[in-house]
Amino acid sequence: MNQFKIQLSKKMNNQSAPIMVIFTHPDLKYTTLYNVSKFMDMSIPESFLSLSNDVLIIIQDGVHIRTLMSKGVFSQHFPAPALDESMLILDKLPTPYFHKLENVFVDSGLPSNLIKLNHRSDYFDLNLLSQLPEIEINECMLILKQLFERAMLPKLNKEVINKTLDTIIKKLEHCPELNELYKELCLIAGSGKAGTPEHKNLIAKYDSVRKKHKTSDLSAKLNALHNYKQLIYEYFGNSTKFAYGSNRAMNANTIKKSELEIFGKCMQ
Repeated sequence: MNQFKIQLSKKMNNQSAPIMVIFTHPDLKYTTLYNVSKFMDMSIPESFLSLSNDVLIIIQDGVHIRTLMSKGVFSQHFPAPALDESMLILDKLPTPYFHKLENVFVDSGLPSNLIKLNHRSDYFDLNLLSQLPEIEINECMLILKQLFERAMLPKLNKEVINKTLDTIIKKLEHCPELNELYKELCLIAGSGKAGTPEHKNLIAKYDSVRKKHKTSDLSAKLNALHNYKQLIYEYFGNSTKFAYGSNRAMNANTIKKSELEIFGKCMQ
């Protein structure tokens, strides 16, 4: 498969080109994505998805035809839902109408590192992925949400995206006042003053500051970022699957010191 990808890359000359992939399954009636995965996987389409920004993946059985994945210029005209292994192919995946191909236009000669995101009029440069933590957080989250669609995953560099996510998480969690209060609580716990009025007042202050900092919006962003980290772990563990994230043990995988701090009351 690596040799196939190398040869394909040479032919594409590091430029993006529109590609259509067609899966053929014996019978899609009453078939789930999980059943399909027993007969085929994403090993070959992965190569196309990693090299091209504009890919349409179709699945058919000679009678029925459905859109499995789409990205880039195809996504506007051939939308596809988020994939789940339990979904029934014929019920959940949309029918592609190929007359819409006449409305698909691709910028020729576009470098493969430039990708089109739905909410932007310009192209996003994947080479600048590490700079995401520097942009406005809501825009950053919009970009990440689209980058973590199944069809986009093959474009991501594991080390770069993991480091980028860690930096954004650290930036969101950073609260100097909470850090100072935490240090004071640790000092009190080790000085024999645990349970004193001074200690209890400090705990109350810590809780008050934490509640102001840990808003529902912040929690939602952090939860999404940890989900992305888990998805990266799953994807690079087996990149040939159709869908990811059906069994995420998020609490077991994303516990951080900041989430454990609320149990500081045990020092009473």
